[in-house]
Amino acid sequence: MKSALFCFLFFLTLVGKSQKIALIKTDFKSPIVYTDSLTINQLSQNYIPLETKCFDSINSILTYLITFLEEDKRAKMKSFELKSGNTIFKVSTISHAYGDSYDIDILTKIDEISSKFKLADNKNLNKKNSTKLKKFRDYLKSEKSLFNENYIEKSVRFYNIEVYE
Repeated sequence: MKSALFCFLFFLTLVGKSQKIALIKTDFKSPIVYTDSLTINQLSQNYIPLETKCFDSINSILTYLITFLEEDKRAKMKSFELKSGNTIFKVSTISHAYGDSYDIDILTKIDEISSKFKLADNKNLNKKNSTKLKKFRDYLKSEKSLFNENYIEKSVRFYNIEVYE
């Protein structure tokens, strides 16, 4: 009886660890694929890997970046990074006479495999990049199972800020 209970509990721990990675197609239309491991083949098929446990903070980061791009910035901003689990949103500033534009890359490292996806391109206007970020955020929000059932919209908090050029 005890061995059956032990096997059942062991099985539950294995099931609980599955589906820890969400693979998001870069067109933001295809269904999200869940996996417990990442392969190079998946990345070559234009998937963005994100840890499912980090979706609450990823949503907050996207909301912050959308607001950041929509503000009319004339000051010279420094480049910065926002981190959520194994994912880093790297914001690189490109200065222009009329205001800054930004490259925003999603860098993820899972199981010793690194991926990079350009979410915003400095060649586009900030408004167009903001629209793309909204599309990505709305796509993620449409998948209710990714978010904690007690999810509350939160703002980004900065800890251990490292500014670089």
